[in-house]
Amino acid sequence: MKSKKTDNRKRIENQLDDLWRRAVLKRWGNKCAVCHKSEGVQSAHIFSRKNKSVRWDILNGISLCPRHHLFWAHKEPIEFAKFVEEKIGKEELEKLSYKAHQTVHYSTDDLLEIKRKLEEFLKEN
Repeated sequence: MKSKKTDNRKRIENQLDDLWRRAVLKRWGNKCAVCHKSEGVQSAHIFSRKNKSVRWDILNGISLCPRHHLFWAHKEPIEFAKFVEEKIGKEELEKLSYKAHQTVHYSTDDLLEIKRKLEEFLKEN
């Protein structure tokens, strides 16, 4: 049986996933970064969401239409990496890569601080 603490943490992580998705879409103007279509645009992780150190970092997200997300970024990772480097710059991609390969153990307070920052970003014009 799960504890209330585990249930609360999962609830916060789900909220963070939704806030992150919305923040990435906002950052990229709700358009696919490749073809600029806005229909069905999705937030895609540059480094996998399994990397908790960057899972909710909006710099680790890019907006893609379903075609470019599922049938290009996931199927052609080297081409996708080159595209991302052109979009955000080599230095930023290297910083993100370094951060993505760090091990983190977020406390509930850490998660709540990430949540606060994402909410703050979403409130900005």
